[in-house]
Amino acid sequence: SVLNSSRNVLEEHDTKFLRVCKTGDVEALWHMMQTEELGPEVFNEADSTGKTGLSHANDKGYLGILKLLVNVDNLDVNCADNDGNTPLIVAAQAGASPHLR
Repeated sequence: SVLNSSRNVLEEHDTKFLRVCKTGDVEALWHMMQTEELGPEVFNEADSTGKTGLSHANDKGYLGILKLLVNVDNLDVNCADNDGNTPLIVAAQAGASPHLR
């Protein structure tokens, strides 16, 4: 069931990490990264659309989230969603937004 009608829809089965990325909660992500053991399986997990936290943060232009994620080891920046789009493809299609630079 849908909990939010925005483009980055929150789903009941979303993990804490995906929720933080979908809502742009930089403080919560920073706290998670400081206090929890987060491996590649967390950073690269996807929702039902195939989008990862990176993909959702990129879609919304959440620069603070993106800045934290770019320093994550083993983050798959080329992970495609169910439509075959990667975060870079989406950003380029949007006109190479400032958060891509």
